[in-house]
Amino acid sequence: MGRLFLFCIGGTGARVMRSLVMLLASGVKVDVEKIVPIIIDVDSKNEDTARAIKALELYKLIRGRVYASKNVPSDGFFITDMSPLGAEAVEDSNITNIKTAFQLEFGNITKTFYNYLEVARMNDNTQTLLRALLDDSPEEDRSTELNLNLTVGFKGNPNIGSVIFNELVETDEYKYFARAFNPNDKIFIVSSIFGGTGSAGFPQLVKNLRRNTGNLNDALQRAKIGATVVMPYFTVEDNKASAVDARNFMSKTKAALSYYEKELRDIEKLDAVYYLYDEPGNPYSNNEGGNSQKNDAHFVELLAAKAVIKFANQKQYENNTEFYEYAIRSKEPVINFTHLFEDPTRDVFLTLPLTCFAYFAKLYQSVLPSGIFTKEKDFAKYLDLKNKFKDSRYIYKDIGIFMEEYFLQYMVEISRNSKFEPFNLAGDFNGMLNGKPIEDTRPRLLRWGDFALNDEGTFTQRMSQVEETLRKQNIPDEERFIKMCYDACRYAFEQYIQRAPVANY
Repeated sequence: MGRLFLFCIGGTGARVMRSLVMLLASGVKVDVEKIVPIIIDVDSKNEDTARAIKALELYKLIRGRVYASKNVPSDGFFITDMSPLGAEAVEDSNITNIKTAFQLEFGNITKTFYNYLEVARMNDNTQTLLRALLDDSPEEDRSTELNLNLTVGFKGNPNIGSVIFNELVETDEYKYFARAFNPNDKIFIVSSIFGGTGSAGFPQLVKNLRRNTGNLNDALQRAKIGATVVMPYFTVEDNKASAVDARNFMSKTKAALSYYEKELRDIEKLDAVYYLYDEPGNPYSNNEGGNSQKNDAHFVELLAAKAVIKFANQKQYENNTEFYEYAIRSKEPVINFTHLFEDPTRDVFLTLPLTCFAYFAKLYQSVLPSGIFTKEKDFAKYLDLKNKFKDSRYIYKDIGIFMEEYFLQYMVEISRNSKFEPFNLAGDFNGMLNGKPIEDTRPRLLRWGDFALNDEGTFTQRMSQVEETLRKQNIPDEERFIKMCYDACRYAFEQYIQRAPVANY
């Protein structure tokens, strides 16, 4: 079993990475040794990228603490290992200055394109040719190319991005990756193709990998490589001061697809390509980048993360490139699991894990801090949760932060932005899964209002049983806690939900 090196390019790549963190935290299984995320964004201060990295770092912290014994279960929350590139071992390499960070430092460019090319050092004829090919309007002009400030990315100019991405192979980080790559590893690339960074970075990266540019590692030419190609799924407001113009998104997409058809067909062939598109809804604020670039999560990004997992779990590949698209069963103002086709991956990758994690978030947010401690349930007593639950020295507080500030915030955003509402997080457990409420005539799960009175509920009874079993096996406290919670949430799903909700069409 090898690793998956995951290249996330530009703002869309970072947002897909954020969605992937949520899926992996919820327990979606990936059939690889570990995932090595490599985030590439020229806009080093992009807030979407910053949020993805923070989520990655918190995930890694929680997983490292919870499974410190290395006794990682086959099913459970936070089970997939995610490691930064610099933490991977490389033999016979003289590169020693690679930081253990999830973002490639290649992106930290603080120049205009003019300065990056060192135009002033070129002869007069070359400078004249450049000015004939590229718009040399002043830097403040939204149409400028030659004087474009690169500190917040390529601003929808893939022609500029391709020049800069050509030098990616010269960075120490890329050389380190190439040395670390083994024949049984895989590569996946996530990018959009309607802007600048992604549409420029994707083809250049594939070419460099397949051609083994720099003769760094012959295994790269034979590597299994997949990619998610994200076409326009949002639009932005018109802003005359911004170089980003949504009216060009579709034409750029068509141009990119035409280019890929010609350039990535033979020697640069991919093993699998996943195409995603959505009719844009309400426009985003037109921010060129930096810390103002903070967009709500979108259902398309969740599907792109699902594609990463599908590729990682695939065992066999055809001789020709496999192409995939995704569609929902019906177009509705608000969608949930009932609107997704019943393909084999729906329940495994989405319904079961996300529902279990939503149960866990509800337990964490409303049940554990209140009635559990008042009544001193057995599992709370033996884990000493009354004293440790909000103590920063223990992992429980970090899990609470992940639930509140990352997962629940993510679910609010994805509902607000793309109307994907699988859960009613304001209700009780019985009505939480939209499209499949638990009937009153069936055994009830725990209700919030009843808990403080006399109902121990399905979750608390199961948690006490599992905690006792694990305690007898001498499982450490924090590991025992997370395994106990996962077992109780999965038990509730299998007892009362069993499978995803289904609609009649």
